[in-house]
Amino acid sequence: MVFLKKQYYVYLRLIQVCWELDKTNVERETQGLYEAMQVYGLREGLIITMYCGDSQLSVVEGANIIPCWKWLLI
Repeated sequence: MVFLKKQYYVYLRLIQVCWELDKTNVERETQGLYEAMQVYGLREGLIITMYCGDSQLSVVEGANIIPCWKWLLI
């Protein structure tokens, strides 16, 4: 699921949320984020995950992966 944060009429950030990010679903999750980045003209997006099984996953340029607990502290 991709969430779009906007303020007034300006799109600020895209956030992709998934429970677990691993080799089996990384392409699906990042592709959805990348397509939304293209549609809204944003250069970066965020993937929030409860558990990231592999830290060496290749994701699209501009996509940052962050664990849920760390995002909640921001």
